[in-house]
Amino acid sequence: MECRPESVCQFGYNSSLAVYFDEVVPRTGALGDLFIARGSGFSPVKTENEVDIGGRLGTVLSANYTTIIFKVHRRSKAGPTDVSVTVQGHGIAVKRGPVGSTMVLLQALLLRAVRPQMIAMQGTTLVTLTGSAFDSVVPSRISVRIAGIPCTVRLESVTENSLVCASGPVPPMAAAPVEMIIQFDNGQTQSATGPMVTSAMFGVPFITMIDPDTTSSSAPGDLKISGGGFRTKEILFAEVGDSPCSIDKLVGDVITCKMGPMKQGKHRVVVTMFLEDGTSLYAQAPQDLEAFFEITSFRPTGKGSMGGGTLLTITGRGFVSDSSSASENVVVVQVPKSASNPYGGVLCDITSSTTTELACKTRPHCASDGGVDDPEGLLCKHAPTPPDIVILNVCENAVTDIQKLQCWVQERTVDALCLDTSSKCMFEYAYVKNNYPMLHVDELFDRLAGNRFFTKINFRSGYHQIRVATEDQPKTTFRSRFGHYEFTVMPFGLTNAPGTFQTVMNDIFRDILEEYVLVYLDGILVYSRTLEDHLRHLCDVL
Repeated sequence: MECRPESVCQFGYNSSLAVYFDEVVPRTGALGDLFIARGSGFSPVKTENEVDIGGRLGTVLSANYTTIIFKVHRRSKAGPTDVSVTVQGHGIAVKRGPVGSTMVLLQALLLRAVRPQMIAMQGTTLVTLTGSAFDSVVPSRISVRIAGIPCTVRLESVTENSLVCASGPVPPMAAAPVEMIIQFDNGQTQSATGPMVTSAMFGVPFITMIDPDTTSSSAPGDLKISGGGFRTKEILFAEVGDSPCSIDKLVGDVITCKMGPMKQGKHRVVVTMFLEDGTSLYAQAPQDLEAFFEITSFRPTGKGSMGGGTLLTITGRGFVSDSSSASENVVVVQVPKSASNPYGGVLCDITSSTTTELACKTRPHCASDGGVDDPEGLLCKHAPTPPDIVILNVCENAVTDIQKLQCWVQERTVDALCLDTSSKCMFEYAYVKNNYPMLHVDELFDRLAGNRFFTKINFRSGYHQIRVATEDQPKTTFRSRFGHYEFTVMPFGLTNAPGTFQTVMNDIFRDILEEYVLVYLDGILVYSRTLEDHLRHLCDVL
């Protein structure tokens, strides 16, 4: 409208030069509730206001200069949550209300489903809880009870929407509630109750003990799992940690399975039973299996020869004996890096081995770089100073750990002149390499029973998303007509590339792996029973 001196012009304005946030009401609410933010300097254009509730933006429904009406995000976390307001062009609002006036206690914790709905009375059953806002606190502050009896939460399983807990032996019960409690930093708690579960003596798998409960990480051998409710061998799948344990037989209530090489440390033993309706039941052993691999001593400890031929004896436990073909021992003497030995390692050839002792003979090596006539130093003409330290490495589980690629040492032809040079060295420590088996594709098909919707995803350049450590890039050198090149990212064809990539993929999808996702190298299969579930599962994966 055109304003003239003789006319009266009316207009609205906001005299605030800053944005102030005084309070949010109500102070307690749940997902879907309406909240009101009060203050000054807000924008009447609702899209210019942003309301942050615990790191997630709320949905602004209406706004004026002093009031914003909003709803919290459906994926907001539970608990005492700070609310902040940002106005486009004015920045973040300055809080000037009483302490706590811009915080809400959000009742977001929800427990929707529990499976299985029948647990074993005699042993440990793995129970999966699904819902929302499970990640509102650190996993150690989550507790689950079934009929008042603790169900131990597997901390690594906790995600925003699910977790797994291990129930102990429970008394007979026709129907009992499942209760989940989370505790916040200020001591406040929030709880949610899920569907009822029952206990049974028959029909539900359980584990009472495992034998042995300690084993070699290199060649672990057979494992006996005692319990009950296993039914038939064909519907069972056993795991030790992240590795399958191939079931040989089921006699009565005892499963015998063959373990493969594994990392040292403690591993959970889990048996999965696949039912005809497509569901699965899980039983966990009450104790973990400990895989050992350690060095206790080695000799000599005071000297070694650069000319090779030093006899070393390494004692410990968890080694692979001469009669075993399940894995291999590789001993590497680590020396200072040079142009002649950019990897800093020299092989020590094994002459004999048992599960507790290795004997090997060192190969010759050069101590420093050469000159113009011998750039790689193979003639050792420029090696006046012997290395101060020679380290003996027995590489553990290097096939699955990209950080331990130094355990693969490229063999070199060393000139005979090197044999005349010797030195006194100090042997520091030792460690051994294990092979890590890949899961067979046929073993993955058992997980697909009862599912009707499938989506296949292929990573065309998945390997190239993993960077090769700078010091290991020379090991990927290849020659072309344009010159010599080194890979900076992991290429196809490396000995341990499949195992490394499989490990990365398993870590990424660990929370949903074999729930509705299967991964084999760079192939991903998403499977579901219904179309609605399938669309939700695809969103989770992508």
